[in-house]
Amino acid sequence: MYITKAMSTADAPHTLSVADKKRLLREMLFARRFEGRCYEAYVERKIGGFLHLYPGQEACAHGVLEAARPGQDYVITGYRDHVHAIKCGADPKAVMAELFGKETGVCKGRGGSMHIFDVEHRFMGGYALVGGPFPLAAGMAKAIKLKGGDEIAICFLGDAANNQGTFHETLNMAKVWNLPVLFVCENNLYGIGTRIDRSTAVLDQYKRAAAYDITAQQVDGQDIEVVYAAARQAVDHVRGGNGPYFLELMTYRYRGHSMSDSNAYRVKDEERTWNKRDPIVMLRDRLIAAKQYSEKEYQALDEEIIKHIEDDIIKFAEESPEPKKEELEKYVLAENDPWVKGKPTPKGGTKEMMYWEAIRRAHDEEMTRDPLVIAMGEDIGVVGGTYKATTGLYDKFGAERVMDAPISENGYTGLGIGASFAGVRPIIEIMSVNFAWLALDQIVNSAAKVRYMSGGQLTAPVVIRSPGGTAHQLGAQHSARMEKVFMGIAGLRVVTPSSPRQAYGLLKSALRCNDPVFINEHELMYNMKGEVPDGEYFHPLEGSEVARAGRDVTLLCYNISVHWCMKAAEILSSQHGIDAEIIDLYALSPLDRAGIKASVSKTHKAVIVEEAEPAVGVGAEVMAIINEECFFELDAAPVRVSAANVPMPYNHTLEKAAIPNAQDVVNAVLELFGKV
Repeated sequence: MYITKAMSTADAPHTLSVADKKRLLREMLFARRFEGRCYEAYVERKIGGFLHLYPGQEACAHGVLEAARPGQDYVITGYRDHVHAIKCGADPKAVMAELFGKETGVCKGRGGSMHIFDVEHRFMGGYALVGGPFPLAAGMAKAIKLKGGDEIAICFLGDAANNQGTFHETLNMAKVWNLPVLFVCENNLYGIGTRIDRSTAVLDQYKRAAAYDITAQQVDGQDIEVVYAAARQAVDHVRGGNGPYFLELMTYRYRGHSMSDSNAYRVKDEERTWNKRDPIVMLRDRLIAAKQYSEKEYQALDEEIIKHIEDDIIKFAEESPEPKKEELEKYVLAENDPWVKGKPTPKGGTKEMMYWEAIRRAHDEEMTRDPLVIAMGEDIGVVGGTYKATTGLYDKFGAERVMDAPISENGYTGLGIGASFAGVRPIIEIMSVNFAWLALDQIVNSAAKVRYMSGGQLTAPVVIRSPGGTAHQLGAQHSARMEKVFMGIAGLRVVTPSSPRQAYGLLKSALRCNDPVFINEHELMYNMKGEVPDGEYFHPLEGSEVARAGRDVTLLCYNISVHWCMKAAEILSSQHGIDAEIIDLYALSPLDRAGIKASVSKTHKAVIVEEAEPAVGVGAEVMAIINEECFFELDAAPVRVSAANVPMPYNHTLEKAAIPNAQDVVNAVLELFGKV
């Protein structure tokens, strides 16, 4: 369904009182002067980076949020975010201080103009990557629905964001799962400097939402009374349990896209037309015409606002201290999180189970314990997962908690991350790590960075599981080894279990931890058997394990390569008299520098074994640690055993030649000892 009738002030079903109109006039004028002073501060070089200003669009944020419950409803937007944050309740002094990069800023100088957060008032952030907030908003709506609350999620974005694939993925999921989310499109006709009619096939954006059977409407975004009335309809629809709503507001920005934009691409006639429809002037003149306000009152208000901004807000920002250099790394990961260290192995017996069974057991226990733990991914529900790791959970916990996601990796990953912002603990299964390339935007730019760029206000306690590695003749696009990509992302923990015990215990700890955790599994290990404690076991998320003690050489490995090294160690011991120590680097980020140093300092020789290609990988990082921590303890240069630097071939013989095996490890050790 979509509504095509343009709403006017006269036929608006919801109206504002005179007092409300005067207050909104004050708020919009304050926003205009605040943004104008930001412009001046930028020119004065007191504000850096990118600065995207809001003049001309004030009726959009103020009209919509007036109809909602700021401070209770979840609100999220893109990089043009100052005014939305202040309307939600953020202190303008703290917002300005953030733009100045000061410690007193809302994000302690870590976010800047494009990343304003005020989680206390449920302003869940501005995001610089176009389209990124769509699935995050849907995720917060999922959290609301799961908890049975009456809040809604509101996502503000511009028309150009609707050309992102994530827009379509999110609208589809929002409708399929009937989520309480309001999408507000502030259509200012331009994506940076490209006009909508040169970049978009369907100019009326509400029609694009209607394609997903979402109730949608287009109204005048310059008239705050019309915006408010339309927003009330939309908010009532969403809050009433009727699913998502799409509201398109036709508006215009009076400045360029950012401070570096000269605006030369816009024609003067167009600018003159829109300038006549200034939302502040329209409301002021309407009040004056109704003899409810005077020009003198307006001038006095304007002078009062300008003085307040200069004497209080700018002064506060200028006099505030800089962040301390000593706290540069603060807010990257949770501080003093007890689950990072895990818990001691419980007393009692063990039970043999397969790798997939251990993962399923962890799911089952944590979902039984906490109703806010959910699982989502492709084929994980009715089918039970490609590798059976969620077998039976759909029948036990239902479709609201075991969610069969569409094939939209960036979309459902972002949705899970957004749900974690609002208190849910999602386990996201990406069917194959090869598909995780499509979800990197949300993993990198939302999950991993949100704690830091919000100054510690917000975190994404989400677990992302995915199998990778070379299986059997799956070819180049289904044989990725991506662990080295993830371990280079600041703010993301990366673990990679080599046994059913680790698979169980790491998932348990990851679900309790307050950081985002990526669990890198292996396609060939799901049917591998091993002993798992009978009692609850929480494996540390940092560190390494001595899988085999030895004295002559250290084999540093992880995941499936641990098993190659175990085979190699037996051959080296029985046939060559070499006693190898095996260090299982199950935690790839952060790596266990102390554990690596301790073993290599003891054996004085090191071989690093990985399934992935050698360039810029785990082996390269481990070798750097060895050189930095124990160079003078070495008897010989460290050696790497890794895959050939080729896309994985389909042919079985070529595939075997491309990846290392136990004999390759043996040969590397023998060469290190001069026995080849």
